[in-house]
Amino acid sequence: MKKLSIVIVSYNVKEYLMQCIRSIYRSNIDKDCFEIIVVDNDSHDGSVNLIEDKFSQIIVRKNSENLGFSKAVNIGINIAKGEYVCILNPDIIIQRNTFKVLIDFCETQNNLGAVGPKIINSNFIFST
Repeated sequence: MKKLSIVIVSYNVKEYLMQCIRSIYRSNIDKDCFEIIVVDNDSHDGSVNLIEDKFSQIIVRKNSENLGFSKAVNIGINIAKGEYVCILNPDIIIQRNTFKVLIDFCETQNNLGAVGPKIINSNFIFST
């Protein structure tokens, strides 16, 4: 079983999505303990093809119409196999220790239902 399932909902945000995915893979989380699930709401910008070409290990669910954010998240959660699920917007850049700190925190809690992020620098520009 994976420790973490990362669910990303996408709709015509190819460049943001690529930066987000690259930042996940650049973080220090063990590559074998997480999965990425992208639920695409019928994008027309080539995002799905790019993910399938560059990141074959990512699980992609292609919706034939834009179902909206909450329905797409629920689809991703139903696919998820991780002990923990992270719902991540595609315009997020993950810092190096983000998932390690998150998982370590969750592992120490007995009665945890959800954890929310703190944006530490909304003006940060990620170079690729």
